[in-house]
Amino acid sequence: MAVLQRPTLVLHGLRPGDSGNYSCFRANHPAGILRLLVEEAPPEEPQISCFRRNPFNKVTCEWRPRASPSPATKARLLVKNFPQEGGFRPSQQPCLYSPPLQAFSCQLPVPEADNSRYTATLCLANTAGSRSSRPLSFWGYEVLQPDPPANITVTAVDGNPRWLRVSWRDPPSWNTNFYRLQFELRYRAERSKAFTTWKVQEAGHSCIIRDAWSRLSHVVQMRAQEEFGMGQWSPWSPEVRGTPWTEPRTSEETSAPQSVQALKTEPDEDVILPVDPVNTTSLPVQDASAPLPAFLVAGGSLVFGALLCIGIVLRFKKTWKRKSQKESKTSAQPPYSPGHHIPEAPPVLVPLISPVGPPSSFGPDGVSGHGLLEAGPSHGPYDVINRDYFFPR
Repeated sequence: MAVLQRPTLVLHGLRPGDSGNYSCFRANHPAGILRLLVEEAPPEEPQISCFRRNPFNKVTCEWRPRASPSPATKARLLVKNFPQEGGFRPSQQPCLYSPPLQAFSCQLPVPEADNSRYTATLCLANTAGSRSSRPLSFWGYEVLQPDPPANITVTAVDGNPRWLRVSWRDPPSWNTNFYRLQFELRYRAERSKAFTTWKVQEAGHSCIIRDAWSRLSHVVQMRAQEEFGMGQWSPWSPEVRGTPWTEPRTSEETSAPQSVQALKTEPDEDVILPVDPVNTTSLPVQDASAPLPAFLVAGGSLVFGALLCIGIVLRFKKTWKRKSQKESKTSAQPPYSPGHHIPEAPPVLVPLISPVGPPSSFGPDGVSGHGLLEAGPSHGPYDVINRDYFFPR
């Protein structure tokens, strides 16, 4: 509601949306039409940036305000061109606000491979005031900045647990085959914060990472620049993830538990936690689940084997001793000349045990007809004086 105070019209609680045409009445009769524009404040100071996506496109200068401008805001780009022959050529280019992009955008025509210098200033104005940006100077070839590579994919390489294959395409805005791009790649394990960066040397649009971490997911990004270094590098592409090839597990491995778990049987027993498979070296762990009788059977078998070996050694030692004695007796016989007949001695039967009793017959030398020595006094049922009992021939 408007309140007329002398020559002043005061309106309360207005917003930028209240702008428009208003009718005035005096004594219930129309007195005129008034166009009202509502502005909160003059526009904020703009800060522009200029670039072009390929060598044939126009240079784009844009600015993104923090808040949406009023419909009455106007913008223009003031340009000064300083060619190599000297002097400058001023010009103006219109700028439009794009609600989807929330930015003011201006198109500046610059010839291909132009190496002259430009100075651009963005000017804004509304009903509450006007603002201008600081002058931005650049060279025609310097503002070339392509978009990041597109359609990036990261796949595993069969049979190589530390390889990753990276494939990509040129950005759609680089719609030229005359100018080519060079690429830079950076990657890291998902659990790491440090990137490994290197320039792609392979021709085409694919390369292989050969030092990835086994069994870990990796983050890969890429950026592009004109092949001869003209202009700037593009921003890094969005992150793409991939995991190297892993050898398929057998049925026995898949049936085993995936992680080490502790079987807690006593309160004082230590708990075994799962460890990191990358930074930890696996050590053989003794199986403590074997029953006690198994150790007893193994120990008994070992003792039995040792005793058996000792018995065999002693048996062969006795046999070797007898054989050596026999060979020594044989070698002690007198040698004979070749062809000489060796008479065979008649076998002599010598009783090992002689009965004790009166001699049946003795010769003059005191030896009986049986070839036995005369027995002395009786010492029992056997003749222990007979040496043949202890020393057989």
